[in-house]
Amino acid sequence: MQLGVRRSSHLILSCVIVVVSLFSQIARAADTGDLAAAWKDADKLSKTPIGNKYELEFFPAIAQTLADAVRNCGGSDKKPYKFDMVLFVSADGHIIRSLYPPNQPIAACIAAKLKGKKGPRPPRDSWPVGARFDNK
Repeated sequence: MQLGVRRSSHLILSCVIVVVSLFSQIARAADTGDLAAAWKDADKLSKTPIGNKYELEFFPAIAQTLADAVRNCGGSDKKPYKFDMVLFVSADGHIIRSLYPPNQPIAACIAAKLKGKKGPRPPRDSWPVGARFDNK
């Protein structure tokens, strides 16, 4: 009897691994769609007078933090990269979330280093700010 239970638990574990793997592939595709939609929103807001004013305050305020993150995450590796990232800023000015392409380890590193950093207060909570990274 125990052999049957053991085989069943292995079968269940194998099924769980397959399902998790499939969902992670779906989540990556959804992340790309989420990034495109967020980029569109950030771009639209940046073209408004309020959004443009905010970006003119935001980027200089986080410039050193951003430069440090890019330098630390890029390291001595000079591989070319080009990607877009959307940072979401809370009502009190903290970077609370980032969206970036799933196939860019440097993007994940930069996002992790920026999370929680403080800039100026945005016009509203969860304000999206688009940033393009290109070392080519």
